[in-house]
Amino acid sequence: MGAPRSDLAHFLRRPELAKPGVYILSGVDPADGEPIAYVGEAEVVSERIKQHKNKDYWNSVIAFISKDENLTRAHIRYLEGRLIKLAESIGRYKIANTNPSGARLPESDQHDMEVYLERIAQLLPVLGSELLSPIAPSTKGAPHAAMLYCRMKGATARGLRSPNGFVVLKGSTAVAEAREDYYDILERTQKGTLDITEWLAWFLDALHRAIDHAQLTLNVVLSKASFWRYWASTPFNERQIKLLNRLLDGFDGKLTSSKWAAIAKCSPDTALRDISELVASGVLKKSAAGGRSTSYELAD
Repeated sequence: MGAPRSDLAHFLRRPELAKPGVYILSGVDPADGEPIAYVGEAEVVSERIKQHKNKDYWNSVIAFISKDENLTRAHIRYLEGRLIKLAESIGRYKIANTNPSGARLPESDQHDMEVYLERIAQLLPVLGSELLSPIAPSTKGAPHAAMLYCRMKGATARGLRSPNGFVVLKGSTAVAEAREDYYDILERTQKGTLDITEWLAWFLDALHRAIDHAQLTLNVVLSKASFWRYWASTPFNERQIKLLNRLLDGFDGKLTSSKWAAIAKCSPDTALRDISELVASGVLKKSAAGGRSTSYELAD
């Protein structure tokens, strides 16, 4: 859970904060204007946060506790130490902690805390913190083959893979289907209590839809790659490659020789000859569905 400093009094009244946990104070260093953060731990989080009221640099607080009350003193010290090390290695914020932290844990407990840490890293961006968000690498001089492109529904995006995940590049656009829903849930969350359960549910649902759509896109890409790998030794002309890619992408309607001629910008005779060659090679087959004109589809 999190809150701006202006809502601190309300935030500290949350009963959950009477439990053990870790917290993050973030803001701007008045000395140089750079982002700065402090990572802490406490067996009673609310009482420990009160002790930071005399620090002027922070303007927001985020706390993580366990609803099952199974975080021990060793657990939260381990989490604090790992958060500090991760934040320092990423380098988005100056870390205000001056004393080392951490704790030794049994292997099973350490595994559990690493899973907990992954959840923290996933939730921090939702709560408005980039403390553990990797800095995107510079794309200057990146090889063309490393750049990935996507065009759909009027949106265009560019991105590339990096050691820290996939990076979407500046200038990319997105499909705004859920824009109204987004602003609606955001307004209700900001004007309501500090409970962000509804916001998280909306966010995770949007993420789930995005993953499903990405999986469908990936399936098409993998299917195309498999197709061209299978037919790598078969010669195709440019018209055949163009129309086969259209079929692999999901051709709208039935592919007839007249449509082939229109798309490939060739004569009907040339279109029929292209199709006949592909049927003879086993790449295409006549569609079983009847109609006024013969149509074709990819062979199984």
